[in-house]
Amino acid sequence: MTVLHWTLALLLGAFGLWMTLLNWGTVWLGLRGRKAPSWIPLLGGGTLALALLIAPHNPWRNLWWVPLLLDWGSIPGLTAAAWLTLRRPRP
Repeated sequence: MTVLHWTLALLLGAFGLWMTLLNWGTVWLGLRGRKAPSWIPLLGGGTLALALLIAPHNPWRNLWWVPLLLDWGSIPGLTAAAWLTLRRPRP
C-alpha cells in the first residue's frame, strides 16, 4: 500500500506543480501586456494539497493548505477575481 500511496502522491504532485506553473504563466504574460490563456481555478493547488495529504511518512502533512496559497489558480486568483468583479461598475 505504501508504494501505491507514494506513486499516487508523486503523480498528483507532478501534475499539480505543472498546473501551478501554467497558472503563474498566465499572470506573467498578463503583466507583460500579452494575451494569456485562462487559468484553471483550484486544480494545481488542490492536487498539490492532496499529494501532501496522501504521501506516507510525510512530515509536512500539516502544511497541506500551503499550495492553495501559492497557486495563482487557488485563493490568490479567486480573491483577485472576486475583487475585480465587485469593483466593476454596475449598469
